[in-house]
Amino acid sequence: MRTASLVVDLQKALTADSFPLESLEIDSTLALVSSAEAKTVITTRSPQGIQTSDIHRIYIKYCTIDWLAVMDLIRNWQNSDPEIGRHYSMETESVDLVMNYISVVRQSPGAQINKRLASGISPYGFTFPINQEKVLNVFLDRFKKENGMEEYVIHFKIDPVS
Repeated sequence: MRTASLVVDLQKALTADSFPLESLEIDSTLALVSSAEAKTVITTRSPQGIQTSDIHRIYIKYCTIDWLAVMDLIRNWQNSDPEIGRHYSMETESVDLVMNYISVVRQSPGAQINKRLASGISPYGFTFPINQEKVLNVFLDRFKKENGMEEYVIHFKIDPVS
């Protein structure tokens, strides 16, 4: 409810040429925000509607999405032909959660190991064919936050076929 009123308030306060915003941080209901309102949407935990959202860039802090949602996201992107550059990132402090996500990705239909997507945490990423022009790349990052805690980010990105 808070997100819905925030979006309405934003639309009233800003002029038409203010949109799309560079970024917009919201609660967890992505269905209330469209790609016309913000280039990047930042949310937390387990956002509702991520699998079917048309937002170009989503960054999820403290991600707690379950493995079924990850599987649905991959399946949806394989079937819906999203635009090149669409990029969703899921950040977590839990290496166990990241490994669970990677296990789901590895077992998803169409997964191809891609060593060019290697990172400091994984010797490879995964590529899923979308069509003759596009692929879905899934890969990991690891970094330290200012507080010294390690963070892990799994990325889902639509790229041109190379």
